[in-house]
Amino acid sequence: MNRTIGTILVFVITACTTPFPSTSIPSSDDDGLCEWFNESLVVRTERTPAIIIVQDVTDKYSGVEFSFDNTAMMNDYIDAIEEYIAVNEHFIDEWNRLGDHPSAREYWENELKAVETYNEGYSLSLRGFRERQGNLIQQGSEIYETGNIASNKAEDLMIDLRMRCR
Repeated sequence: MNRTIGTILVFVITACTTPFPSTSIPSSDDDGLCEWFNESLVVRTERTPAIIIVQDVTDKYSGVEFSFDNTAMMNDYIDAIEEYIAVNEHFIDEWNRLGDHPSAREYWENELKAVETYNEGYSLSLRGFRERQGNLIQQGSEIYETGNIASNKAEDLMIDLRMRCR
């Protein structure tokens, strides 16, 4: 079980930090693209502390056998996941407030889809921790992992935007 949670966290951190092969964004001289892109990076970066909190909990318990009877472990995971979900909900609000840019719509849509999927998975896993149901934690993990498809695409498109806006 601990390995599943660790896998989730590795995907989260990877989605935020790892470059992927380039995919072309149609070239244009849209006014405000780079300003919009820079603002999108600020909004996106605000998620990082919550990702680190969850990673820290996973690291803390990496050598400990998962047990619903380990109250400290359970409380730490629940607290970290609650924080992660709250930060992602704030991100979704801010991302929607930012809105897309015509030259970066696919990036914006994929990033939003990824975070919504991550929250769906983590919400189910959180329910599993609270109800002491490992199958819910596993199902949440599986949902979460599907968010990586959108996240990888967003990351790929983000790299192209970085190249255009240097």
